[in-house]
Amino acid sequence: MSNSEIWRNSIKKKKGIILKDLKNDKKREHWMWYVFPTRDVGRSQTEYRFTLDQNTFNTFAVSDTYREWLDILGRIARKEKGYIYSVRDLSRMTESLLLLNECADNSGFITDKKKNELKTLLKEIDIIYFEGTLLPPLTVDVHSTSSSGKRQEPLSPREEEDTLPPPVRVVSGVSTASGSSGGGSVSQEVPPPPVSDVSGVSTASGSSGGGTISSVTQEVIPQEDIPLDPTKSRGVPPIDLPQRILVKGRITDRNYTGKSPWGMLNTSATDKETVQGYDFTRGDINIFNYYFCFLVTNCYVRRTKDIMKVSFAFVYGPNVNSTGTAQGSQNRTLNRKYASAHAREKLGIRPTFLPGITDNQEKRFGKVREAIKQTYLAAIQAAMHAGCTHLVCCYVSGGIYTDSADPRKNRYPSTEIQSMLFSKERGYRIILQEIYAEYPEFKDQITCVLTNFLGRANDMEQGYRDGVDIMGGDSLEVAEQIIKSATRPVHVAVMIAGNAGRPFGSLGRMDRRGLTKLPPYTLKQESGRTFYHKTQEEDVLAYFLSTMFDIRGRSEDAATVYNYIINGEGIDKMLNLYQRRRKGFLQV
Repeated sequence: MSNSEIWRNSIKKKKGIILKDLKNDKKREHWMWYVFPTRDVGRSQTEYRFTLDQNTFNTFAVSDTYREWLDILGRIARKEKGYIYSVRDLSRMTESLLLLNECADNSGFITDKKKNELKTLLKEIDIIYFEGTLLPPLTVDVHSTSSSGKRQEPLSPREEEDTLPPPVRVVSGVSTASGSSGGGSVSQEVPPPPVSDVSGVSTASGSSGGGTISSVTQEVIPQEDIPLDPTKSRGVPPIDLPQRILVKGRITDRNYTGKSPWGMLNTSATDKETVQGYDFTRGDINIFNYYFCFLVTNCYVRRTKDIMKVSFAFVYGPNVNSTGTAQGSQNRTLNRKYASAHAREKLGIRPTFLPGITDNQEKRFGKVREAIKQTYLAAIQAAMHAGCTHLVCCYVSGGIYTDSADPRKNRYPSTEIQSMLFSKERGYRIILQEIYAEYPEFKDQITCVLTNFLGRANDMEQGYRDGVDIMGGDSLEVAEQIIKSATRPVHVAVMIAGNAGRPFGSLGRMDRRGLTKLPPYTLKQESGRTFYHKTQEEDVLAYFLSTMFDIRGRSEDAATVYNYIINGEGIDKMLNLYQRRRKGFLQV
């Protein structure tokens, strides 16, 4: 049984005992272990022992038991100091309050309202037992009240100003961060972007980069980390440069400023070291190594004639088929233990080398499928952090790791795993639906739309069902359909699935210092379709870089965009490039 399941069962089975004990003047029963969990297991009632980590909290926070647990915390917050009195219990409470507060800050699976509710309760308990010295000051709505009914002390004007950015008002063709929409236009108030605390620095996340191809544009203006704009004094909104969000394991950084968070560490060697710190080639597939998404907001791209503003969500899935070359990133991220028969033959791995695994297709598929599920989960979390309403989901591992990028010519010849990923019974749609079943709150926050490019998903029924939609077309075509058919402003994130060892695929250099080829690129036509590349990653990015090239007709502008997005460098050049939006080119 998982830690989160043990936690849920503990609360459900012992809730009656806890509530009865809370009527006493002093705590008498043994229940601290599951009301105030820590990284250490309890010393009593071994059947309820578990440890708390970020994944355990995330799963528990979206369960029906979470509300019961909050009710218990609220009742504890209403008890007088001294109800919990033993040194051991107080020591555990200290560690638990700190850990729960950290988990709440880093969780992307609960709304800001629920997050503030929990943090308020934790702070109230901190005030009762530790005089408020344990946890940092709250940054919540000054008018909110906790579930325990205690009203928060009003913040000073300065504190209130620093708490959350003002809401954005959307008017016809104009977005402002002020309370006035001006001109008597009808306005719509959009919730402010969430605030996250990463490495001790509190930042406001920027806009998701969603766009509408119409006269009404929703544009969330980043509140900080944008260079001073000389046009700002003339009443022009600040330039919305791309903002970088990193979701990796337990880390969620909504204002990532470092260099490329993924790729091969030594680009001209044959070793298996990656920037992420993982060796993807050895032993069992660690599914949590694929819980990774690097999302970039405010990216302008033209698929047909109109320009869209979207977010790009870079992800990677497990490679169990593509061998590549010895120095190539695909060979150096290929998991040998779960490799397909095709890959084992090319690498000269004897079937008897991996008994019980290579001949067990079901076991190999199950592991790969669970890793892909983690990839989708990371992308959904990152998209929700950016405030996106839709996530265009591409094929993870079933695309770039097949022998041919065009299934009409070579339909999944390499391994049965790819065929299973497109099946109606356990394929991509079912994977996404399982995520919605495990995290039902996602349905109210984001819609996943799976592409059906070139009929690859022809075994899966198109249309919306259980939170997941399937639409025909490539990733950018689907994004354009969503935006054009929307009756209200939408924020669309487009997944880009590549290899764990090489950002931008074949368009990017292995040393992450630029592009292998600068635009203009050559468009190709086949069977009535127009594209730059047959692989999803390179095709989406080629359209994006071509749009950037079209601004001034300068090939080096594409290199500027790559360097800023991947390495976080060249902000002045990027700002100068995006200034052209004021002259009418980048109009969504």
